[in-house]
Amino acid sequence: MFNETEGCYHRIQTPCHLPLPTLASFAGSNKKKLQDGDTCVCILAALTCIIGGRLILGPQCHVVVQPLTAASSSLKDLSKAINTFIQSPRLPLPDELNEVITAYLEKHDRNDESSSERLNNELISVYQKCVVNRPDKYAAFLALLRPLRPAIRTSARLVQWWDRLIEPILEYMSQERGLAKEALANVLDLVSFEEEGPGASDSQGPNVFADRLLRRWMQVLELAELGDNPSTEFNERVIREGITRFGKKDPKASATVCKCCW
Repeated sequence: MFNETEGCYHRIQTPCHLPLPTLASFAGSNKKKLQDGDTCVCILAALTCIIGGRLILGPQCHVVVQPLTAASSSLKDLSKAINTFIQSPRLPLPDELNEVITAYLEKHDRNDESSSERLNNELISVYQKCVVNRPDKYAAFLALLRPLRPAIRTSARLVQWWDRLIEPILEYMSQERGLAKEALANVLDLVSFEEEGPGASDSQGPNVFADRLLRRWMQVLELAELGDNPSTEFNERVIREGITRFGKKDPKASATVCKCCW
């Protein structure tokens, strides 16, 4: 409800189930404190509690009751939320964006190929327009990709994202705040990836992302051993940390990857 001191309204998120006599009592007990005609405001405030909404009182005591609706779940709504966020990104992801992502994931079947393709194309568009050559946005974009990974679905699309992001991330990982943390979180998510649904592979071979991670580490390690580039040494430590965590989490899969690399 409206706070005269702060000049704002308060959202009422938990409905209060009050019987009609209580509403009448509520309005009656406040009559003496109100000017003529304002009793309806008290009743509306109580009704607002019941339906779960918000009450806005303007300067002329105009009343607007708006229900608190669930986060929108269409791709259009998700795209709008993502584009708004990426203009001035911050970490962790804001609650409003997380709510839209959750609503989208709950509505769309993760095995729906057409939805996955549209989402992936939208993410590519955002990346190309707003993130490419903007190292300050890399960490936020990685944080955005991680919860959406199940909806992107296929290993083919995820491999494309790996190839698209790996070089820019390694170039700036030691410089941009939060980038190493988000890169490591995404890597650990990817090395545990198991494709589901139609077209999923039944191969018992190495996880494609764990394989790429180990091979990249071998390349970076070779450069780091030259000892003349602090950024390369930093990258080597981060990648090694990812390999170590993967090995502890899934020793069998880790051993399979090592056999294929050596």
